[in-house]
Amino acid sequence: MIFDCGEMAILERAVDTYGVQSQIIKAVEEMAELTKELCKDAGSGERVDLIAEEMADVEIMLEQLRYIYRRENIDFYVCCWKDAKIDRLAARLEGEK
Repeated sequence: MIFDCGEMAILERAVDTYGVQSQIIKAVEEMAELTKELCKDAGSGERVDLIAEEMADVEIMLEQLRYIYRRENIDFYVCCWKDAKIDRLAARLEGEK
């Protein structure tokens, strides 16, 4: 998800206002809420709106984590891991043919 400059400023302000530790804990809580909704739905599609709401919360918190870990070049590492994991998935899918 791409946030515009105004939205990013709000997310950065949240981290600066509430603190790094608080927002990291909040990110974990939001991911747990998404996990709960996914488990309750289990692919039935009956909880799509609730899942979408929790996905939005998780995406917002992921952007705050990017801001928190920006000095460590987190985006570079995330891209590297995504590439490696997608390559691994592609190899697994190829093996299932």
